[in-house]
Amino acid sequence: MKQKRSVPKGAWPIPDDAPEVDIELTPGKVIKAKLPKDVPHYALFGVVEDGKGGYKIAPAIYPQWLPMGHRIASQLGIPVHRNTLRRLILMGAVEACLPSPGVILIDAASLLKHLRRTRIKPGQTNWWNKARRMAWQESREGRPEDITPAD
Repeated sequence: MKQKRSVPKGAWPIPDDAPEVDIELTPGKVIKAKLPKDVPHYALFGVVEDGKGGYKIAPAIYPQWLPMGHRIASQLGIPVHRNTLRRLILMGAVEACLPSPGVILIDAASLLKHLRRTRIKPGQTNWWNKARRMAWQESREGRPEDITPAD
Protein backbone atom coordinates (compact mmCIF):
# COMPACT_ATOMS: atom_id res chain seq x y z
CA MET A 1 0.00 0.00 0.00
CA LYS A 2 1.39 3.38 -1.00
CA GLN A 3 1.88 5.91 1.75
CA LYS A 4 0.58 9.46 1.21
CA ARG A 5 3.18 12.20 0.82
CA SER A 6 3.27 14.89 3.48
CA VAL A 7 4.89 17.27 0.97
CA PRO A 8 3.50 17.73 -2.53
CA LYS A 9 5.65 16.29 -5.31
CA GLY A 10 7.81 18.97 -6.86
CA ALA A 11 8.04 21.20 -3.80
CA TRP A 12 10.60 23.41 -5.56
CA PRO A 13 9.53 24.23 -9.13
CA ILE A 14 12.95 24.85 -10.69
CA PRO A 15 13.11 25.59 -14.42
CA ASP A 16 15.53 23.47 -16.43
CA ASP A 17 17.35 26.58 -17.68
CA ALA A 18 17.92 28.01 -14.17
CA PRO A 19 21.60 28.82 -13.63
CA GLU A 20 23.55 27.02 -10.93
CA VAL A 21 24.83 29.52 -8.36
CA ASP A 22 27.29 29.38 -5.46
CA ILE A 23 25.70 29.86 -2.04
CA GLU A 24 27.51 30.15 1.28
CA LEU A 25 24.80 28.32 3.22
CA THR A 26 26.78 28.42 6.45
CA PRO A 27 30.09 30.12 7.25
CA GLY A 28 32.73 28.45 5.10
CA LYS A 29 30.36 25.93 3.45
CA VAL A 30 29.76 26.80 -0.20
CA ILE A 31 27.22 24.74 -2.13
CA LYS A 32 26.04 24.83 -5.73
CA ALA A 33 22.30 25.01 -6.21
CA LYS A 34 19.62 26.03 -8.68
CA LEU A 35 17.21 28.45 -7.07
CA PRO A 36 13.51 28.48 -7.91
CA LYS A 37 11.84 31.78 -8.76
CA ASP A 38 9.20 31.32 -6.09
CA VAL A 39 7.89 28.80 -3.59
CA PRO A 40 4.40 27.41 -4.21
CA HIS A 41 1.72 28.65 -1.83
CA TYR A 42 -1.70 27.40 -0.94
CA ALA A 43 -4.59 29.86 -1.14
CA LEU A 44 -7.33 29.20 1.39
CA PHE A 45 -10.40 31.32 1.94
CA GLY A 46 -11.68 32.52 5.27
CA VAL A 47 -14.10 34.98 6.82
CA VAL A 48 -12.46 38.31 7.74
CA GLU A 49 -13.76 41.69 8.85
CA ASP A 50 -14.25 44.11 5.97
CA GLY A 51 -13.63 47.26 8.05
CA LYS A 52 -17.22 48.48 7.72
CA GLY A 53 -18.65 46.45 10.56
CA GLY A 54 -19.33 43.43 8.37
CA TYR A 55 -17.53 40.37 7.14
CA LYS A 56 -16.33 39.10 3.80
CA ILE A 57 -14.67 36.03 2.38
CA ALA A 58 -11.06 36.73 1.42
CA PRO A 59 -8.09 34.60 0.37
CA ALA A 60 -5.37 33.93 2.91
CA ILE A 61 -1.99 32.85 1.57
CA TYR A 62 -0.17 30.14 3.48
CA PRO A 63 3.48 29.34 2.75
CA GLN A 64 4.58 25.81 2.15
CA TRP A 65 5.87 24.16 5.31
CA LEU A 66 8.30 21.28 4.99
CA PRO A 67 8.74 18.69 7.74
CA MET A 68 12.34 18.59 8.94
CA GLY A 69 13.30 14.97 8.45
CA HIS A 70 15.80 12.73 6.75
CA ARG A 71 14.28 13.40 3.30
CA ILE A 72 14.54 17.17 3.40
CA ALA A 73 17.67 17.37 1.24
CA SER A 74 15.97 15.44 -1.57
CA GLN A 75 12.79 17.52 -1.23
CA LEU A 76 14.75 20.76 -1.50
CA GLY A 77 17.24 19.63 -4.11
CA ILE A 78 20.18 21.09 -2.17
CA PRO A 79 22.82 19.25 -0.14
CA VAL A 80 21.86 20.25 3.40
CA HIS A 81 21.77 18.22 6.61
CA ARG A 82 18.97 18.51 9.18
CA ASN A 83 21.47 19.64 11.85
CA THR A 84 22.47 22.55 9.61
CA LEU A 85 18.81 23.51 9.24
CA ARG A 86 18.30 23.19 13.00
CA ARG A 87 21.18 25.56 13.64
CA LEU A 88 19.85 28.05 11.07
CA ILE A 89 16.51 27.94 12.90
CA LEU A 90 18.11 28.44 16.31
CA MET A 91 20.07 31.48 15.12
CA GLY A 92 16.93 32.97 13.53
CA ALA A 93 18.00 32.79 9.87
CA VAL A 94 15.14 30.43 8.90
CA GLU A 95 11.58 30.41 10.26
CA ALA A 96 10.11 27.25 11.72
CA CYS A 97 7.25 26.12 13.92
CA LEU A 98 6.60 23.26 16.30
CA PRO A 99 2.97 22.20 15.72
CA SER A 100 3.26 19.13 17.93
CA PRO A 101 5.98 17.52 20.06
CA GLY A 102 8.72 16.06 17.92
CA VAL A 103 7.57 17.69 14.67
CA ILE A 104 9.45 20.70 13.31
CA LEU A 105 8.16 22.40 10.17
CA ILE A 106 10.37 24.74 8.13
CA ASP A 107 8.96 27.67 6.18
CA ALA A 108 10.16 27.04 2.62
CA ALA A 109 9.84 30.74 1.74
CA SER A 110 12.17 31.80 4.56
CA LEU A 111 14.67 29.10 3.55
CA LEU A 112 14.59 30.36 -0.05
CA LYS A 113 15.12 33.90 1.27
CA HIS A 114 18.17 32.68 3.21
CA LEU A 115 19.56 30.95 0.11
CA ARG A 116 19.17 34.13 -1.93
CA ARG A 117 20.78 36.43 0.61
CA THR A 118 23.80 34.13 1.10
CA ARG A 119 24.40 33.83 -2.63
CA ILE A 120 27.99 34.68 -3.54
CA LYS A 121 28.15 37.65 -5.91
CA PRO A 122 31.43 39.22 -7.00
CA GLY A 123 31.99 42.67 -5.53
CA GLN A 124 29.36 42.36 -2.79
CA THR A 125 29.97 41.96 0.91
CA ASN A 126 29.33 38.61 2.52
CA TRP A 127 26.05 38.17 4.45
CA TRP A 128 27.93 36.27 7.14
CA ASN A 129 29.29 39.22 9.13
CA LYS A 130 30.98 38.84 12.52
CA ALA A 131 27.74 38.98 14.55
CA ARG A 132 26.05 36.36 12.38
CA ARG A 133 29.11 34.11 12.56
CA MET A 134 28.98 34.38 16.36
CA ALA A 135 25.25 33.49 16.33
CA TRP A 136 26.11 30.49 14.14
CA GLN A 137 28.77 29.36 16.63
CA GLU A 138 26.36 29.79 19.55
CA SER A 139 23.71 27.70 17.77
CA ARG A 140 26.03 24.69 18.08
CA GLU A 141 25.17 24.51 21.79
CA GLY A 142 21.39 24.38 21.17
CA ARG A 143 19.30 21.25 20.86
CA PRO A 144 16.09 20.62 18.84
CA GLU A 145 14.01 20.80 22.02
CA ASP A 146 15.19 24.42 22.41
CA ILE A 147 12.71 25.33 19.67
CA THR A 148 9.41 26.18 21.31
CA PRO A 149 5.99 26.91 19.75
CA ALA A 150 6.59 30.62 20.47
CA ASP A 151 9.70 30.65 18.24
